[in-house]
Amino acid sequence: MRDQSLSLIRRGYDFTRWLRDDDPGPVTTRLMGRPATVIEGVEAARFFYTEPTLSRKGAAPPIPAMTLFGPGAIHSTDDDEHRHRKAQFVDLLDETAAFDVARRAGAEWDRRIAELGFVPDVFSMACEVLFTAVRDWAGVSADAVGVRRGTSQMVSMIDGFGSAGRRQLRAVKGRIGAQRWARAEIKRARKSGETETPLGTVASWTGPDGRPLPLSVAAVELLNVLRPTVAVAWFVAAAAESFVEWPEYRFAVKVRSVDPKAYAHELRRYYPFVPVLAARPRTAASFEGHEVPAGGRFVIDIWQHLNDPEIWTDPENFRPERFNDRVAGQYDLIPQGGGDKRDGHRCPGEDVAIELIEVFAVRLAEFDAIEGHGPSMRGNHSRMPPRPYRASLTL
Repeated sequence: MRDQSLSLIRRGYDFTRWLRDDDPGPVTTRLMGRPATVIEGVEAARFFYTEPTLSRKGAAPPIPAMTLFGPGAIHSTDDDEHRHRKAQFVDLLDETAAFDVARRAGAEWDRRIAELGFVPDVFSMACEVLFTAVRDWAGVSADAVGVRRGTSQMVSMIDGFGSAGRRQLRAVKGRIGAQRWARAEIKRARKSGETETPLGTVASWTGPDGRPLPLSVAAVELLNVLRPTVAVAWFVAAAAESFVEWPEYRFAVKVRSVDPKAYAHELRRYYPFVPVLAARPRTAASFEGHEVPAGGRFVIDIWQHLNDPEIWTDPENFRPERFNDRVAGQYDLIPQGGGDKRDGHRCPGEDVAIELIEVFAVRLAEFDAIEGHGPSMRGNHSRMPPRPYRASLTL
């Protein structure tokens, strides 16, 4: 069977639809030189996020594992080590943190609007606002990294995860540069005994053996607090696109006939960030009669899952009101992982992302003049992540 890794890079979000050829069940293929089975659906998600034989170590392709997550990141850990590290992330990124980061981002956005009176590019401004907010919340020194440099590094790491060529090289350069100042900041916090800031908290994190994380790994995890916050800018761009495409929802968010949280959930469902995620069986494992040998891969089809008519009514249409009375479950809404965030492989910063999307959606809804300048993020299926929708705002 032919390896389809290059097809995944070329086709992006269309990859699994092309691979399935209208077959809704598990599909067998080869990825990264090993057998792989692509699965989707609620039971598939439950299996993917709870099956104890599945490992994340070595499951992701090497480039995104290095540039997006970083060497030694929590994303490549399992069992006791993963649970120990995850608990530290969850404790740090709690409801108070979500509120504080969102408050800072809203205030920075408002400050820039008052100063400029317009927004020439929603995405670019959101990136800088988000980096400023999370950097200052974390306690990272402005002398260590300025807003423009830090934002550029975060965006390059995110934008290059599903590519080859120039974007990938920019991602590597961004990772190297960010890792350098992150190491210096962790070292500074450890030397001073700083504990009152999130930076100091990350600097004090330990492994399951109680020993401090290696300096380079602690720096990686600091970036894994900062980088996903900046990635919310893609959802801010999606919110701008949705208000241009469906202006009735801009008014609905403005007058709160649609709950901003419901709007955030639908944005994450309709504009998923990644099309697939992978895990490796440590011993041969099977799902619905499809066996994958040890070292192969089970691949959860995020795109198809979030567009499955058996899970979502009218999934091809943008309908935020679907979440007005629907509680997002652990295995249905999975754009940022599934299961329990404390000990499973669900993003510990999901609440931060949701709070931020709400803050920006409410602010964007206040603008009557939103002008779009680019192709749809939903329709840009081959690029991972999608090219952000370009929109401008005027008061």
